[in-house]
Amino acid sequence: MLRGGLDDWKDLILFPTVPANPNPEQLAAFAKMKELSKYFGGAPRTESAAKAPEAKMQLPKLQLPVSPSSPAIAPKKKKEGC
Repeated sequence: MLRGGLDDWKDLILFPTVPANPNPEQLAAFAKMKELSKYFGGAPRTESAAKAPEAKMQLPKLQLPVSPSSPAIAPKKKKEGC
């Protein structure tokens, strides 16, 4: 279970924000979150960038790869018999 849900995870882990005038403790915490963000494919940002109108970060859309050489899936055969 994610405390705060997926939106909180996105804001805290994928797209962490460093305050405008951070103190040394905040910088240390942000450095840890920055590495965690990079591991999961996120992008840390500054406080001013987070307040921008387009700041709402979207998760990437995933699609299954389509292979032209893959065989077509045949429909299930109807059961016959008693």
